[in-house]
Amino acid sequence: MKKLEQLKDWLPIGYLYLVILGVLKEGVFFYQLGIDVLKFSPVSDIFMSPVADIFSDPVILGAFVLVMLLVYVYLRILEKLAKKPSVRQVFSGKGNPLLTDEEMKAKMRGLLNICLGIGVLCFFVGTGLGGGNKTRRRIEENRMEYRHKVTFGTGETEEVYLIDSNSAYCFYVSKGQRTIKIAPMGAVKSIELIDNRMLETKKTPVAAKG
Repeated sequence: MKKLEQLKDWLPIGYLYLVILGVLKEGVFFYQLGIDVLKFSPVSDIFMSPVADIFSDPVILGAFVLVMLLVYVYLRILEKLAKKPSVRQVFSGKGNPLLTDEEMKAKMRGLLNICLGIGVLCFFVGTGLGGGNKTRRRIEENRMEYRHKVTFGTGETEEVYLIDSNSAYCFYVSKGQRTIKIAPMGAVKSIELIDNRMLETKKTPVAAKG
């Protein structure tokens, strides 16, 4: 019951942390494209952005798990070293009595939370920096891949390089152009993935006549 109460106390902090992660990651990404994304993103999308990014790509998921694993292993090693009196004295402070086992565990849990928080923050800021720079260079060097077709409510269609989308807007570059367009999702009828590399589409042979 006590742990449940502690979890409830941590929920608002966790929510705030996810919002901060989303703001930093999305802000860093779109800043490199000259877009103030906070004007075009609902808070709910910013909140879900870190979670969506983790599970959007197996490579990102694997890298995230690896970072968390390295932080955990590092702290486990530090925890073993903390049993030595010389190391425990460092945590206790000069001139203070050595910390008890329970006090050391509390110290290590606090250090674990701080290290994980900083590790996750650096991970998402790094993906925002890398992703934004990669997208900007693709646009500048005209190396975009037009894998989507956007159909608007008017019936007009465009092949586009889709940068990103949320529940309110989609960000894209039309084929043959290098300017970023921002369209409200209310004006978009559908977004079609015309080049799906995960699916093998084989053309049906046409039977010869005669």
